[in-house]
Amino acid sequence: MLSLRENTIRKCMERRKYGKYEVSILGTGLFQPQGMSRELNADEYVAALKRALGLGVNFVDLGFPQCWNGDASLIRACGKCLDVAPNIVTVLNVNVYAISTSEDLSAEIKNVLALYGLTRSTYIQMYGVDRVTWRKLNDSGIIEHAKELIRGGLAEGLVCYFTDDRFYLKPILESCVFDAISLEYSFMDIARNPGSLKVSKNFGLGIAARGVTKDGRLTEDLPTSVEAVWSRNPEHTPTEWILGIVWDRPEISTAIVDILTVKQAEEYCSYAEKWVTADQDITGLILAKQVSDIYHIKRRIRCVMCRGCMPCPLGIDAPRIAELYNEHFMYGNVEIPALQYKLERHNAKLCAGCMKCARACPRLFPLHKIITEADSAFSDYN
Repeated sequence: MLSLRENTIRKCMERRKYGKYEVSILGTGLFQPQGMSRELNADEYVAALKRALGLGVNFVDLGFPQCWNGDASLIRACGKCLDVAPNIVTVLNVNVYAISTSEDLSAEIKNVLALYGLTRSTYIQMYGVDRVTWRKLNDSGIIEHAKELIRGGLAEGLVCYFTDDRFYLKPILESCVFDAISLEYSFMDIARNPGSLKVSKNFGLGIAARGVTKDGRLTEDLPTSVEAVWSRNPEHTPTEWILGIVWDRPEISTAIVDILTVKQAEEYCSYAEKWVTADQDITGLILAKQVSDIYHIKRRIRCVMCRGCMPCPLGIDAPRIAELYNEHFMYGNVEIPALQYKLERHNAKLCAGCMKCARACPRLFPLHKIITEADSAFSDYN
């Protein structure tokens, strides 16, 4: 959490180990769902990136520029900023849902680098590793090919963006393929992901926390009831508490946020520069738990992602689709979960109505109905 006293000793942003690098505790992501769900001001977006880098941010997730429907010159302008900035750690995402062969891997990497005008990235990140895609990545030779590309100088290492239950993480990390890991983590995920954090720490891997602000949904256009909770401690903004809760986990190397404006760059960096740990200050956690309860009560389905309904004979990820559908109701925003639904290549239209998932669900949720509703909502947007 954030200390209630100003730290006058720390003059710059703290850095922590991530792979073989020291990275800023505040990282930023380009062309993430938050930015892609709105009309970006190109000049402001590039200025915000420059400002963040100038203030000490040295970790940049390259996001999914191939999914950006706007002017490609904006991507190239961001690439120029990164190309001239010293000591920047970049992570290039490969969407594992969208590739099936080694050739697909090479094409995806070369496409993203070409869009940015870059020749290499510090890390290649396998985005969407779970118990199913991990098997695919190995059986198809994609992992071995990724290691060949790294040996060829296209990147320095491989990162895993893990999206499954922690019990499947240990055998994946035992492969010793990955140099670092990314996990979904915010105050909304405190009860969900501590096991994955612990497993990753036991392997000595740096962790990048993604979804810290849930693509801005925890910091923008807040419901009145949520604003009322955060206002009980007006010394700190909601964003300040949200970031502090993540930074208070010493195993987390960096918290990735979208920085869309110069004002945001200065605000977020100021929080990172004055942050100090305060183990006795539980105010932030108390407020966050109350806010979390407000959001969770709005869920369409009380699924806890136990994944007991899996696997689907047709490959449909019902619990993940239910989670995205829940977010639509929780945050009152359909654009971002719809983009993620598309990015992750879900297609609930394939459902044959066999009801296997509903019968296997420990809580007997009508998952076949939920995923059909979700597909309709998200398909209308896309």
